[in-house]
Amino acid sequence: MNIKTCIFFIGYIVGCLGANENEKSDITVNVNGKYVNVTLDDTEVKSMFFSTEINDECTSDYIYVHSANNSNTFSISLEKEPKKNDIIRIFSVIETKDHVISKTYDFRINADGHGTNEQKCIREESDSNSKRGCSGRLIFEENFKDNKLTHWTYAVCSRVHTNHKEFAAFLKSDNNCYIEDEKLHFNATLTNYKLGDLFTLPSCTYTHTDSRNLLCGPYTFAISQPLPPMHSAILYNRKLRFDYGRIEIRAKMPIGDWLFPYLILYPIKSDFESINVFEPHIRMAYVRGNPHLHDYAHQDIGGNMLFGSVFGQIGDDYHEATVNMPHKSGSHYGDNFHDYTIIRHKDRIIFKVDGVTFGTIRDKKIIESLKGTEYYIVLGLTAGGILNFKEEYVNLEKNFLVTPQAPSIFLENISIDPSTWKHPKLVIDHVRVYTTHPDEN
Repeated sequence: MNIKTCIFFIGYIVGCLGANENEKSDITVNVNGKYVNVTLDDTEVKSMFFSTEINDECTSDYIYVHSANNSNTFSISLEKEPKKNDIIRIFSVIETKDHVISKTYDFRINADGHGTNEQKCIREESDSNSKRGCSGRLIFEENFKDNKLTHWTYAVCSRVHTNHKEFAAFLKSDNNCYIEDEKLHFNATLTNYKLGDLFTLPSCTYTHTDSRNLLCGPYTFAISQPLPPMHSAILYNRKLRFDYGRIEIRAKMPIGDWLFPYLILYPIKSDFESINVFEPHIRMAYVRGNPHLHDYAHQDIGGNMLFGSVFGQIGDDYHEATVNMPHKSGSHYGDNFHDYTIIRHKDRIIFKVDGVTFGTIRDKKIIESLKGTEYYIVLGLTAGGILNFKEEYVNLEKNFLVTPQAPSIFLENISIDPSTWKHPKLVIDHVRVYTTHPDEN
């Protein structure tokens, strides 16, 4: 039967009986030289037609079998031999006793000649039409197996005397950031500066002259100007920049009073070292280190409560939209590793933990304020901070966090009772970034 006759026949069958794409008609594929062997999972077949394409190139390779004769494996002879990673597309029309089933399969050929079923390409969500590929595509993976931080850059600066009012200076130091057992560790360490000591960061990465001395030094320790009570680390990857996607981070959160993890998406147009505290950004997941902490409504905001949030600018004001989820057993999230995921879409941001959605932010004004720029990943560990422990939010009998002496009080309190720092680390197992499509939830 020539190809024109075959196509006419197939069109006739499909037109008469109606093609159904939901009925069972799965196949497996193996390649042997120029032959593609197609095996049907269902042997109750009266007739079938297969044709092939390789890497989207049309070919005249096809097979039509009028009677299966109780065999369920058929060979198609190709004009050229498929190679490893080639995509073979098989168009099939299968006639069973009750149905005519029409399906298209994409198989990627592996080194052993086996075909791996590839899902149909759904275009990724993006603001750039020129770089749209398939959704679900892995565009970045970091699993720390080579003991190198090839993709990451250290932020070296202090945030003690900026508007952030955090308690940490971030260093490039093996004491504060290292890879161990194929995991990235951010480790908080207390300092022992004394009155009159000089603080300076020669390798400071803050590049502007405005307020440079506050972030980089030099300045001298005085009662009115405490030196950083804690050293830690921040890493970011500005080479990986994206607008929409699914970001997955497996991490173990820190446990310790006033510790705070950074799993952040930051706008590519802004430096993380910026003195601007109100920069629109996305916080994938955060758990305050305090085992026990409440807000003014007497709601838990300590380590048994997971949050995700978006900071957006609306007019001249800055707003934070948050979602949260209590730990199902009441434990601190830092007791174990968990999988934290966000899916950023044009109209919403979905937050997940261990595969379970715990919130979706749809606020149109906040979502709109994030558009127009790509984002990069920031990882790290800090303590305190006016955004992390808001004055109007944290219920303390004496809120030392907002006083000028806060860094010194923090250091004194932790030094007196270091047992509150049960696990002063943020540990990252892996980071993965995938493309997404508008319907992914």
